[in-house]
Amino acid sequence: MKSWLASAPLTFVLMACGSDRPAVQPSTPPTVTLALPASTLRAGDNFALTTSVDRTSAYLYLYSVDPAGQIQQLLPNRTGSATKPLPEQPFLVEAGQTIAFPSKDARFSVFVEGPPGTSTLVAFASVQPLNLDALRTYPSTSDTFAQMNIAGFNALSEGLKMAADALPGNLYAQTTAAFTVVK
Repeated sequence: MKSWLASAPLTFVLMACGSDRPAVQPSTPPTVTLALPASTLRAGDNFALTTSVDRTSAYLYLYSVDPAGQIQQLLPNRTGSATKPLPEQPFLVEAGQTIAFPSKDARFSVFVEGPPGTSTLVAFASVQPLNLDALRTYPSTSDTFAQMNIAGFNALSEGLKMAADALPGNLYAQTTAAFTVVK
């Protein structure tokens, strides 16, 4: 039989850890959208997109998959100043909010790079923040964008779904947008 004293420290630890998640899980999965300014972009063009989460606030994860299958995590990221990256923080988007990437006040620009061909953007929205440490790395302490340890759209999609399904009661959604890179 467990005594109250034996469980008190665990209760204290759970209360001290806290959570930024809502106490009541939503019953409706989020919807996520992506919009690009054009379906064909030239290498060297400035790159921007908008994305939104509707129906339920969610943590947003944004990826670029190039024609060779290489994946870069765009959000969340460690953007900070030019000399000191910030720690990566979960990127919570409120229901109905539209964000631009990069934002108008971003301290960086994104340019289209090769190789030529069709690239895919993946937006993944999860009601609970995901632990993706096994799927990604920051090559150095000064890098602001993570590189994925997997390759290809299918591996990314499956990895994100596995991370989301590992959280009891989690709801999530994914969408993609393709664009062609030309020289």
